[in-house]
Amino acid sequence: ARAELVREARAAAALDHPGLLPVHAVDEVGARVLLVMPYVRGGSLHRRMKEGSLPADDAVRIALAIADALAHAHRRGVIHRDLK
Repeated sequence: ARAELVREARAAAALDHPGLLPVHAVDEVGARVLLVMPYVRGGSLHRRMKEGSLPADDAVRIALAIADALAHAHRRGVIHRDLK
């Protein structure tokens, strides 16, 4: 499982799309696999949804952006499992 995680992280690091957070490096330290990614300031979709329902226009815009980013990853053989 660890080798697959490292392989998938390196594949994700090769992706370049504005809807995907870039992976700058993949490293192994002891028994841990580390991904080096930029810090993104701001709230999460989860937090925003806890505040109440989203206006339909916002929900559609967000869903389309997520679908576009996932399609980009899938076309390159990466199954993205960490949506935020």
